[in-house]
Order: sequence, then C-alpha cells, then structure tokens
Amino acid sequence: MKYEVIEKFEPDVLVASVTEHAALTEAGRTVPAAFQTLMAAVASVGDGAGMPGVVYHEMDPERPGDIEVFMPVSARFDPPPGVEVRTLEGGHVVATIHRGPYEEVPPAYEALTAWMAEHGVQPAGPPRELYLNDPNEVGMQEALTEIDWPVR
Repeated sequence: MKYEVIEKFEPDVLVASVTEHAALTEAGRTVPAAFQTLMAAVASVGDGAGMPGVVYHEMDPERPGDIEVFMPVSARFDPPPGVEVRTLEGGHVVATIHRGPYEEVPPAYEALTAWMAEHGVQPAGPPRELYLNDPNEVGMQEALTEIDWPVR
C-alpha cells in the first residue's frame, strides 16, 4: 500500500482517557478493553468533536510502555477511577491514513518516519492513531486509521 503523507495542524481536543502500561504486542487486547471503560465513563457527558484514538507514549516493541486510549468529550466531568479528563494537545503533525486491519499498520509508521527523514523534520511527541470508522460496521479490510505524528 502506498501512503500519502501530509502536514497539517490539529486543534487541542478535550478527551477522556485510560492509560495502560503494556507491550505493543498486547495492544489488540488492551485497547478494546480501555474503549469499553471509556464508553461507560463518557455516556453521561456525551462525545465531543473529533475521533477516538490511541497515543503510544513508548514505541519500543521490546519493552512495555504507556498506551493511552482516548475519546473526545463534550465537557469536563468527574471521571470514575482509572479515567482521566484532559486536553490532548494539538499542533503541527505529519499524517497518513492506513486502510485495513490494525495489525497491518506498521508500514504507515515507516512511511511517516521516511518522510520525516527526507524532509528534515523531527518528531515532537508520541504518535497517535485516530480511528475514522468502526470495523464492526465496515469490516476490518475497510477500517481507516489516521496516524498523526507531532513534528517540529
């Protein structure tokens, strides 16, 4: 799959989030469980503008790291234990879109890192994945994942 990389500005977003300390290989189990927790937590306040996603605070496949699962919310609220409400900072990002199963997303990250190297741009924070549709509705082959990587 060929990945088009673009530069854009993302706004700050108010989110509810759950952070789990897990290996990247456990994301397929960790992320859905965190989304279940978040859906229950945000039911009273409502979804906000933007797409749900994940911030991979550490990308080392050899060691566990913090995986933050988030959902935009419409307003601040008193979250249950294990859920945080915070502003997810926006800013200048490079982005691409992956179509297909989540476990096949690594080439999209490779396209972003190659683009950054080619254009002399440095990462300015951890990448995040935004889930643009629901694979339960469209099928996993049609799942769309936008990867945004903050840069300077």
